[in-house]
Amino acid sequence: MKLNVKRKIILISIVSHLFVLAMLGIIFYGEKIFKNIIIPISLVVLVVQTVLFLIWWRCPHCNKHLGRYIKDFNYCPYCGKELDELYDD
Repeated sequence: MKLNVKRKIILISIVSHLFVLAMLGIIFYGEKIFKNIIIPISLVVLVVQTVLFLIWWRCPHCNKHLGRYIKDFNYCPYCGKELDELYDD
């Protein structure tokens, strides 16, 4: 999978998670379902997103993490090779 596709998946998942959490917070604020179900599920989703970010956001050549900012990189800041190419996970 191309690195830019992975970047888009990570960004979409983070934004959608925050949006859904905000909407559920508005709807169920102060109710037990929010505290007992929605927050734990949200934390699990956040952990999964973090793991995906740590695994996927790496240079396909040197395997170094590209940093915490998800922006368009054309070349790896460590090895200088082009990032947007196909590689196996």
